[in-house]
Amino acid sequence: GFHAQEAAERSRAIFEQALHILSGPLACTVERADALKDYGKLLSCFAFDNAPDAQALLAESLRLHSELLGVYHPRTRNVMRLLND
Repeated sequence: GFHAQEAAERSRAIFEQALHILSGPLACTVERADALKDYGKLLSCFAFDNAPDAQALLAESLRLHSELLGVYHPRTRNVMRLLND
């Protein structure tokens, strides 16, 4: 079985691949906003070498969610909660 850190490392690799795919024409999508949120949450919960800043990822997710869904949407409010934790 996997230990938590090993699973987190695998998740990080998958998120990085997904965010690469969700760039270019897919950069302004709810899917990318959700991936940024989940990646930022992962990075804020585990220690990684050379990791992007979790707060910056969450801030970008909030910007996209707000723009695409509005500030009162439950997904947007969830990102706000993560940034305030």
